Amino acid sequence: DMALAQGSGGGSGAFAPLQTAVQMIVDFITGPFGRLLAIIAVIGLGFLAFAGRLSWFTAGAVIVGIGLVFGAPTIVDEMIAAVGQ
Repeated sequence: DMALAQGSGGGSGAFAPLQTAVQMIVDFITGPFGRLLAIIAVIGLGFLAFAGRLSWFTAGAVIVGIGLVFGAPTIVDEMIAAVGQ
């Protein structure tokens, strides 16, 4: 979240352009583009299941991967809060 990022380290100074660029990358990955990729991955799991070639490991890896990608901002915020920053 851009407001959180600006409130916790500044959105000014020498690193502001870099912070903006990195925030744009995070927004791209966790936004509509990432959602569409996740949908395609789940569709791929469906096709593997139709063909009888779906392993539980593959299904679990895709599900955990999707959870990590979209949960990353919350996970990191909770880790930072846990160490008192």
